Amino acid sequence: MPIFLISFLIFLGVYTWKLKQVKSNYKDYVEEFMEAEQKASWIRKKPIEDLPLIEIDLSHLPIWEKEPAYESEKNIWLQQKKVLETATLPMVNLTTQNNLDLKLQYGPANLEALTDYESNFIRFLQYIIMWGKALQEANYTKEAIQVLEYGVHIGSDLSQNYILLADLYQTNHDTQKLAPLLEQASSHSSLNMKKANEYIYDLLHESNTESL
Repeated sequence: MPIFLISFLIFLGVYTWKLKQVKSNYKDYVEEFMEAEQKASWIRKKPIEDLPLIEIDLSHLPIWEKEPAYESEKNIWLQQKKVLETATLPMVNLTTQNNLDLKLQYGPANLEALTDYESNFIRFLQYIIMWGKALQEANYTKEAIQVLEYGVHIGSDLSQNYILLADLYQTNHDTQKLAPLLEQASSHSSLNMKKANEYIYDLLHESNTESL
């Protein structure tokens, strides 16, 4: 029998075995998932009053008391208003938990409320970015840094927050802050943070090269 044919038959055998193994593992996964879902659907509603809500403190941020007269600064006021309004809503960070985990822990009846709390947090983080960007565009660099640093402080995993902040550090000649920022960004495992990690790493490498 030709060597090529023998190799092909061996490959075919290994491939078939691997395929059966994958199908078997997938079947087991589906069965386990459905079993967990069924179990979760019977869990009674549990109190969420003791849920660790995120405490928002804006006292140290550059909040304007009066609406600006200049048209170029109107967007800052608008984005600040969104942040202030959202800051009063209950928020939780549930990035490490999926719906099944939440149903098992708190009961399916609480899922809608928990989802709303998480949505509030995500929306708040998005408004922080928009506020910081508006300040940056109006050349309020120091204030923009304060706002975006707060986003990092409360656990933002939105890449744009880190990218904008890294740019501001470089513009403001605060490149010594890039390494700690990269460390913070690397602590988040979400896929969208990969871009931020790479971007900050490149800026850090560039600044280190220039200092040599």
